[in-house]
Amino acid sequence: MDTDLNPCSPEDLVIRNNFKKDFKFSCPVLDDEDIFQKSLKIAKLENEYEDYYELAYNHPDLENFRRNLIGEIVKKVKEQPSYSKIKNIETPYHLYPTSHTYLKPEVVGKNLISVDLVEGNFQSLKYYGDDLVLGKDNYTDFIKTFTKEQTLVKSKYFRQQIFGLLEPRTFISVQRHMIAHMLNDLFKKKKYTIVNLTNDEVILESGASPSDVEADKKLIQEICDNLPYRYRVDDFSIEKVSNSRNEPWYIKYSEVQGRRIMGVHVKYLFQVYNHIEKIPNQKKDFYWRERGRLCCLLDHEEFETQDKAKSQESS
Repeated sequence: MDTDLNPCSPEDLVIRNNFKKDFKFSCPVLDDEDIFQKSLKIAKLENEYEDYYELAYNHPDLENFRRNLIGEIVKKVKEQPSYSKIKNIETPYHLYPTSHTYLKPEVVGKNLISVDLVEGNFQSLKYYGDDLVLGKDNYTDFIKTFTKEQTLVKSKYFRQQIFGLLEPRTFISVQRHMIAHMLNDLFKKKKYTIVNLTNDEVILESGASPSDVEADKKLIQEICDNLPYRYRVDDFSIEKVSNSRNEPWYIKYSEVQGRRIMGVHVKYLFQVYNHIEKIPNQKKDFYWRERGRLCCLLDHEEFETQDKAKSQESS
């Protein structure tokens, strides 16, 4: 097969693999420069990768550097007096209906509002004592006590590694409690349909008009502001990417995050992106790696216009 790959160096491939893990980055072929750069553009992670590359350059043995730093942070937290007080708490979380995903046809076109905990695992640790977070009000200030590397400060994966070595199951019970506390107070003012509920986020259905959404956001924000926890409130909607095989592919339109492609396997990612951007497919858009093997799709995906899709649904 004439692949026309534009390979990176072995050293860069190691960095890219770590970046993929740290940022949950979707890229069909990490070792091809063209495919990698296009994936960064789709994920809007160009700047993050530049910072990450500099970090890896400054610390050739990045894994050991991070491992030692994590060990230092965990040791410091466990030395605090309040650490012995950490235990599971009871919450009315189970009273609310849950679902595995909000990416479903019945939600398409509806106005949705997400309420999620800001730095939920950090807030859970702080819940048991200010000494556990060294008296800091947020995770950024806390982590800067140990490192000034901005990539690590901003890395969600690095934060999860730290808290995964503390009391992760207990922190889940605290996050559930914080979400349930907000819902209890909110539902005293107005009942909402819960579209999706996880340990640290709830998605609610809002009204049909922009004014309904703004009124709901205002009410929810007022409830959140009167609680001792920090929440992020964002409105969004999802749209189905109509395709001939009826794959569950969606686009999320968020006020905070902008547009995101959701639910698409990495092997189809470029074709879906090209369809949305109305640009032609190129040869490399059909490549992906699986278990180290370079693979190529032989058929291109067929997409339907919204008008055609709606007529088929109504027939």
